[in-house]
Amino acid sequence: MLARITRSGQAGTLGGVGLGSGVLLVALGAALWGTDGVLR
Repeated sequence: MLARITRSGQAGTLGGVGLGSGVLLVALGAALWGTDGVLR
């Protein structure tokens, strides 16, 4: 899957940015959920 994304050039870049944002959002959500659990 990653090789296919890399081969498609600009579409691969957009996919990488989307993937990065997704990972960031998940990490942010996990951090917020973790701190929320600690505060309670």
